[in-house]
Amino acid sequence: MFAQHLPAGLLSQIAYGVVFAVADSDLSNGSLGARAATITSLLMLGVPETRAVALVGDRP
Repeated sequence: MFAQHLPAGLLSQIAYGVVFAVADSDLSNGSLGARAATITSLLMLGVPETRAVALVGDRP
């Protein structure tokens, strides 16, 4: 399911950084973007957009 364009260790570090970048950005706007961070992380890991959105569902 996950992409293999980068080594797993590097890919996980990038995804980790993305979560905090999205969260920091959303915190400055007054809301926590857990949904945005989750979808973005899945996309960074190579999950197709439609599958990432389906996995997250309608959760806030």
